[in-house]
Amino acid sequence: MAAVATQQQHHAAFLRKYITRAGYNTAEFPASSTVGTVGTEPVLSLEQQPMIYARQHILCLVGLPTLLGQCPNMCSGHGSCGPENVCSCFEGFDYAPDCSLRTCSKGAAWADKAYAVDLAHSPSECSSAGLCNRDTGKCECFDGYTGLACQRSTCPNDCNANGMCLTLSRLGQLYGIDHQHPSTGGDGTGPSYANWDKDSVTSCFCDPGFSGPDCSRSSSPESHFLFFVFTS
Repeated sequence: MAAVATQQQHHAAFLRKYITRAGYNTAEFPASSTVGTVGTEPVLSLEQQPMIYARQHILCLVGLPTLLGQCPNMCSGHGSCGPENVCSCFEGFDYAPDCSLRTCSKGAAWADKAYAVDLAHSPSECSSAGLCNRDTGKCECFDGYTGLACQRSTCPNDCNANGMCLTLSRLGQLYGIDHQHPSTGGDGTGPSYANWDKDSVTSCFCDPGFSGPDCSRSSSPESHFLFFVFTS
């Protein structure tokens, strides 16, 4: 009996709460129809049960969807349901309204439409040089591009292990002229390159004795001798 009374008390508390919010008059459940109380909530008599179930069906059809809110797919577990039933997605999951698809890293677009005079290369997913895997949130770069956002070009043949693949800004510092006039000495550091592609375009910086776009050409006599020995 105690267990049944407790269950009825829970039903009564639940229904009174949402019936009141939905605009129903809880006075339709008179105190004389109760068989007792548990805590502060009345335990309704068996005669009131049909009315309880009727109200419950009405609430399910009319009141509860509005009261509880329903975001698409419950935000897929990657966000919280906010006002107007709009998902507030966690960082990295805000590509779709239901937070079901991931976003990828962004970089300066290799090619896009200019938005002002001499201004372009707006930030873009995968730098417009790859495809975003919406399941993993990682870029799948096209051939010739690399980096988390496909933001860098690759060097030909990885410089054949005879040099380093460096960006334009780094090449300018290491390899550029560091004086304004032949008669004026420098500080050993080349000019600072600051255009949009300073950290995007790369080139091989060859080790001493090697040259060429991929550092495959040998310019030292020793290297020519070794080449002859191993190929003859």
